Amino acid sequence: MIAPGRRHIRIACFAAIAVFAMSCQVMPPGLEAIGREFQLNRTLQGLLFAMQFGGFFLTSLGGGWLSDHFGRKRFLVGGFYLTAVGFLIARSAVSYGSLGAAMFLVGCGGGLAETLISLALADLFPERRGQTLNLSQIFYNVGAVITLAGMGLLLGAGGGWRDGYTVAAVAAAACGVWLHLLPIPRASMPAAPDPAGVPQVASNGLVLLLAIGMLMYVGAEMTMSDWGPSFLMDEFNAGETAAAYSLAGYWLAMMFGRMVYVLLVERWSYLLPILVSSLLAALATGVVIVSGGLWVAALGFFAVGLCLAGIWATLLAYAAQRYPKRAGLVFGVIVSFGSAGLILFPPLCGWIADRSPRYRLRAGLSICVVLLLGLAVLAGALWLRDRREGRLRSS
Repeated sequence: MIAPGRRHIRIACFAAIAVFAMSCQVMPPGLEAIGREFQLNRTLQGLLFAMQFGGFFLTSLGGGWLSDHFGRKRFLVGGFYLTAVGFLIARSAVSYGSLGAAMFLVGCGGGLAETLISLALADLFPERRGQTLNLSQIFYNVGAVITLAGMGLLLGAGGGWRDGYTVAAVAAAACGVWLHLLPIPRASMPAAPDPAGVPQVASNGLVLLLAIGMLMYVGAEMTMSDWGPSFLMDEFNAGETAAAYSLAGYWLAMMFGRMVYVLLVERWSYLLPILVSSLLAALATGVVIVSGGLWVAALGFFAVGLCLAGIWATLLAYAAQRYPKRAGLVFGVIVSFGSAGLILFPPLCGWIADRSPRYRLRAGLSICVVLLLGLAVLAGALWLRDRREGRLRSS
């Protein structure tokens, strides 16, 4: 039985995850229109993602550590207000530079929001972190699907990408007010202020491996998401509305997959599902890359989303299980590495596409296969190591 106070905070956090998803997914459907308006090639379009998630990297790295010592609420609420300000500036941008700066602010707010939501839920439900974090990520999918479907309708009706940014700003501000009114507690196991803890965690081998795993996962997931609409429009002459709906299917499939994770993740090793999911996602990504028709590519995107489903939340749950007293700092390191995947790989995909006139985004998206296979190798090695440690303890 969940106490009423915890229940209300959980509902607000789930809604906040949906709004955070809106901040990440509102740009891809309008990316072609942004490119036309500011006369951008694929490389410059990809750099907009790097600008946004450069801000995400900075605040996710420091926000977790700060919240361990000064409380979760102020940074969580501040993240949503900062996101709202960033979108208000972006919707009025008159140049590529001003749009990039605004997206940097959006990313700064998103880094605080995502890290602190996960930490708040891990604090409130320590007895079932894996289930709770996977359940929260279902609401990321809900927010993504609603955002992409809404952008599809908006663009199909003759609206512009700036209108979508206005809606995102209002949603972020409203979410910040809601969270501000709730009694979100401090960390359940606060760590004593210890500046030496930062280098200790940063140099920890397991934390670094999990952070690299998150970098590879997020790089693959969001490169597919960010470039998915452009890929369908570029290769199959899909309209903006059809491309947005296809990407909505990607996130809808991920929502279904996360429902399965919620049921199974606490019964298995956290690492085994990550291994299986990564291998299947690499295979599905290959199908997208070699597809010869719109429907095959759209179904391939659906399969990729289904396979990637619970990797983000399950990696964080495994980290919280191993480091419960330093969850804020550890989450910050791991999530910041994930955001580094967004800084590196979507722009790399665009750069490869610009330099591959024959294969274009098919060549760019091939980096996702490499990343997912690397994640499978990492998860498999850690799983085998945990099995060996378990046998030694029991002998």
